[in-house]
Amino acid sequence: MTATAPTHETVGPATAPTALPGRMSPASEAFSGAIDFLMPDARRVGVDGSAEDLATIVAGYGLGDPTADALVAAMRAKRVTSTEFEAALTGGLSVLEDPAPELRAFFATVDEVPAWIEEARVAIGVRAQRRIDGVTGAGAGWALGFLLAAILPNSARSMSTNARAVDNAGRRFAETGRIALDLVAPDGRGRFGAGTLSSTRLRILHANVRVALLRHGDWDLDFYGVPISATDALGASMAQVGVVQTAMRLGYRFSPEELDGVAQFAALFAYRQGVPAELIPRTYEDQLRWFQVVLRTSRGVADPASIGRLMPALVNIEVENVPRHAQAAVRHVFNAYGRLIFGPELCEATGIPDTPIRRVLPLAIGAVVRPFEAARVRSARLDRATHRGADLMWQRLMPLLYSDQANYDADHVGAVVKA
Repeated sequence: MTATAPTHETVGPATAPTALPGRMSPASEAFSGAIDFLMPDARRVGVDGSAEDLATIVAGYGLGDPTADALVAAMRAKRVTSTEFEAALTGGLSVLEDPAPELRAFFATVDEVPAWIEEARVAIGVRAQRRIDGVTGAGAGWALGFLLAAILPNSARSMSTNARAVDNAGRRFAETGRIALDLVAPDGRGRFGAGTLSSTRLRILHANVRVALLRHGDWDLDFYGVPISATDALGASMAQVGVVQTAMRLGYRFSPEELDGVAQFAALFAYRQGVPAELIPRTYEDQLRWFQVVLRTSRGVADPASIGRLMPALVNIEVENVPRHAQAAVRHVFNAYGRLIFGPELCEATGIPDTPIRRVLPLAIGAVVRPFEAARVRSARLDRATHRGADLMWQRLMPLLYSDQANYDADHVGAVVKA
């Protein structure tokens, strides 16, 4: 079936699953390697999720970003201009004399975040995540944010139509990483912070991509769900949880308060990507269960053509601002985390190459991290020093991996709107 996307005025928790899209297969074992690595207790405790969990995931596959989709429709109909959008984004709705209803509805989701997302708790989660070493943070983030997206059917199909993702994976990595970098900056999460501005522009870009893919006429809604669906956007945000789970497997320790903060940050990240608040799991345990249910029900190689187009570009990435002689080492690290997290069977099926570093990384990092973390949790002085070092890493090292300006600026959004 190819059709226009369904519209939803409100979204709430469902009590029973609707018909599953073709991209799903109950009790799939395609991502068993990732489940076993990221959630080693999942099979023992039987964390399969409830009917309500599954229903919410299915509902999200049929939903995009309602207020962004309505705003883009108004922009394409010339009821709202890109200039008005940009003015409201950078100056607030009050700078416009008579904002259109679509602008008001959209910016209501930008100006305020859900009351249950608390900045003080988000900051704790950000501080905890910044403590993860740059190799693990970048490598696991790459595997769970890009390699996984190239395997999951909806995102693989969407990404394979994006020349930036295929022809310049390094640029796409830098831009996406820049949004995350802006959101973890102390002043990046406010209404006019850099992370909020870039995330909001990205919502408009994604809404335009949804229009383009549906207008093309060959998007199968029954199989894929809506392009760049709410569930897929939420899954991309849950990559943060996957990075933390990877870090814990390598020896990092996080307190319950820190894991609560990680969940708060992941929820904020999802909300800033346009996921309706009603669909976002609130606690770390709920997010981990949600992630596990998505992996457990996803078909692993449902779109081999899209995977075949994307994966060679990703596994052969050229990372911007990295010296040419170090590019091969970066690729080995990125692919090693893919193999480590997803396991050999899925990697062989999707073209993620093996590398000797895959065997060395967990041993080498664990040999340093485990004794260090054991000492850190017993010493307030060492804990403070660790966080000061982490701040230095994120201020000096991590920005080198990411472009100075995410290419979701006003001119780029305006060009897409006119397309």
